[in-house]
This record gives sequence, C-alpha cells and structure tokens, in this order.
Amino acid sequence: MATVESLPAESTSAQPIKTGTTSTSPNSPPNPQTLPTPPPTDASDCGCGPPTTAPVTNHLPDASTTKTILSLPITDAQSIQHTLQSHLSSTPAAKHLLIFVRHFYCYNCQEFLRHLVHHIPQLPANTAITIISNGAPALIEPYIAATQVPYPVFVDPAPSPLYKALGLASTKSMGAKSEYVQQGLLAGVVQGVLQGVGSGKHATSGGAMWQVGGEFLFERNDKTYEANWAIGKSKGEKVEQPKEAGDEWEITWAHRMKTTRDHVSMEELRRVLGVDASAVPVEDRKSGWSEVWRSWKAWHRGFVDKAEKNKGPKPPGLFGTMV
Repeated sequence: MATVESLPAESTSAQPIKTGTTSTSPNSPPNPQTLPTPPPTDASDCGCGPPTTAPVTNHLPDASTTKTILSLPITDAQSIQHTLQSHLSSTPAAKHLLIFVRHFYCYNCQEFLRHLVHHIPQLPANTAITIISNGAPALIEPYIAATQVPYPVFVDPAPSPLYKALGLASTKSMGAKSEYVQQGLLAGVVQGVLQGVGSGKHATSGGAMWQVGGEFLFERNDKTYEANWAIGKSKGEKVEQPKEAGDEWEITWAHRMKTTRDHVSMEELRRVLGVDASAVPVEDRKSGWSEVWRSWKAWHRGFVDKAEKNKGPKPPGLFGTMV
C-alpha cells in the first residue's frame, strides 16, 4: 500500500503547489501524474476473491520466543487471566494442542471445530486440546454451545499478544474451500449475522475481523526441566524439586493459516495427535439451513445458561436483544 505524505500547513495567502517539475494553481484540477498511487482494490479485499495466501510459514519458535509465549496471558469465560504455561500445566497431559480460531462469529472456524469433534471424537491418552479466540470473554459460553466442543475455550483479546508472538497473520482472502467447510456461503453469513445480533451489547466484541489463526502442539519437556534443576543445584542456587509432570514446554509442530479457511486438515491432525484413522466415523455432519437454526438456538441458549449460572437477568427470546 502506498504511503500518502503529509502536506505542509496552508499559509494565509494562496501559493502554487509544487510537485516535481510542475506547478499548478490551487484551483486547478490535480495532475494525475503527481498524485500518490491509491492502494489496490480488487475482489480479494472482500475475502471472496481468487485464492491468495498470507506470507507465513510453519516454522517453530525458538526457545527464547517459546519462553515469552508461555508467559503471556489468556482469559477465561469469567474474565480471569492465566498465563499460558499455568493453563498447560494445570492438566496431566503430555501433549497439548492449541487451536487458534478467528473471531467468534466466523462460521468457517465453527465448521472446523464441528468437523474436528465429529472426526476425532476421542483424544489419545495424555493429550488435551484448548481453543483460543481473540474476541471477548462474554462470548465464550455461547461459542461452546454453538460449536458443541468438549474443550476449554479462552480468549487473547486485542491487541492479541499471543497471536502476534506465534506469528499468526491477518488476511482478507478466503482462499480455496477446505474439506471442513460444508456450509454454503449465504447460510454461513446469515449464521454469523444472527449470532452477532443475538449478542446484544457484545455484538462488536467478536474479535478482529481479518485475524486468522492456526494450530500448535505443545509437549512437556521434562528432561529440560530436570536438567535446569540439576544445573541450579550444582551452582548452589535455591531451586524447587522438579515436579512429577514438568512445567517445561516446547512447541514441536505448527500450522499457521494463510487464508480465512485454512485450518489444518483432519488427516494431518490425526497424524500429529496419533489418532487411529479406523476409528473415524464415516457419516457426514449436518449442514445447511437446519444447522444455521440449530447453531442460532444453541448460541442463544449459551447466553441463557450464563445468565442462570451468574444469577443475572434472563435474556429475552431468540430475536430479542441480549443485555
């Protein structure tokens, strides 16, 4: 995108504007050759143009960057912050897959999560999954209800330092249609609009529109933890005994989205998690307008359940305004 240089402040008397070797009167029509080049505008700007990709790779963060990543906060549905490391270490899982989705109203990401639950109904032993969005904590419970995921959901709200530290991109391009997208474009857009309208005062808190996500596998590195403890002890430093499940983690696999519907394929995810492909169900998921209606009712029910849990005012009907 071209940069428009700022012009000097106007003086009290009109002066000719000099640009390059030409001089024009202030009242003259501008010379097209002297104007800054406008940013390109094409169909891809709306996210519905030809497949293009964000300039990201699937490189693994180095040890220093991983340490920073583990120290960053994530927020739960009660608006309580936790460091990523404390959350990972709160379970006995040796492998922890983090799935970063787009904004809460993105129907493509909701399709991906429903596809995931359908095709990997049971995780291998010592494996956990956590989902992270960049919207508001108030939308976590409706999101869980709509997607029917059995996994915890957290948020990394703007300015989304965790997304940035992991090198996740922003793009408007939809790219090629992925295997998990069974919903039609119109039905998906309607679903997102209904969820947004039904969120009332949180309607604009779904998250950054063009931020895309990815998937990262964190694995415990007990050897590193024990080695650091031994080194500290040998130096006479006061250190705690290593725990049974070490608190050291490393990123062993990464997939960054290059378009707005570029989550990892189920085949690749099954390989990474060690899921037996023979256990995958073969029947298709429900899709179409019936799924839009189911998702919308579930989204509303998420708000109702949250109000009942917090003993707050019950939200109005499906087409009312959430308060």
